[in-house]
Amino acid sequence: MNTVEDNSFGIVPIFKKEEGTYMFCLVEHVDGHWAFPKGHSERGENQEQAARRELFEETSIDKIDLVPNKEFAENYSYIQDGILYEKTVKYFLGITKENKIGPVRGFENEIMSAQWFTYQDLLAKITFAESKKIAQDAYAFLAGEIKL
Repeated sequence: MNTVEDNSFGIVPIFKKEEGTYMFCLVEHVDGHWAFPKGHSERGENQEQAARRELFEETSIDKIDLVPNKEFAENYSYIQDGILYEKTVKYFLGITKENKIGPVRGFENEIMSAQWFTYQDLLAKITFAESKKIAQDAYAFLAGEIKL
């Protein structure tokens, strides 16, 4: 079986409510799973540009401040059409003041919806264990348990 390395880039979008509660944005993919916005880079894009474009396409968030030097990664494998894909997704941690979200028109074949979740609801909704671990690490960082 052939093996292919596959890389994607995304953002863990955070919205901080006035009372201090952190809200996390997840997207619902057409196949039913919930995850952070992510995707492949296009020709000429660097990692951050790809992550920002994917965030916009999947959530319509176009203004977000990335936390310097705070990144997360998930690794997993899958088989598609007889090929083993070794996938790495690099996520940036981003803080936004925009709380209105939804997929941009034209991406309905990929994303069904985007929603904000409290941390507890996020853990119940997120589909894959690797993404759940990123959510836990991001929350720990936000709560001051992890320093840069």
